[in-house]
Amino acid sequence: MKKKHGRNKFRRLLNDLGTPKKYYYFCWKNKIDNFKMKYSEMTKEDFMKKFKFSSKSMAIFKQWEGSQEYQKIYRALLEIKSDEDLINIYNVVRDKALTGEDKAVKTFIS
Repeated sequence: MKKKHGRNKFRRLLNDLGTPKKYYYFCWKNKIDNFKMKYSEMTKEDFMKKFKFSSKSMAIFKQWEGSQEYQKIYRALLEIKSDEDLINIYNVVRDKALTGEDKAVKTFIS
């Protein structure tokens, strides 16, 4: 339940950005793909050309990374990633514990 809430909060924050360029920059900078765009595969040059970013605007958006707005969205992203990591770790330990691996059983129980 929390995982879905976290994703919804994150999407809402992304969609509430004042300009599409902030959305594009954040997705590219943090390698967030969607069904339309593979930001994770774009080089800086590809990104700048595709979304018409100049060197000056890239510098401005680099400064934006220090803003409260950017940090709020970034924290929401980290929350989602850490939740996913925790689930993955749980599943690995659980699978090893089910096969009888002593260390995993102790970790799983504690």
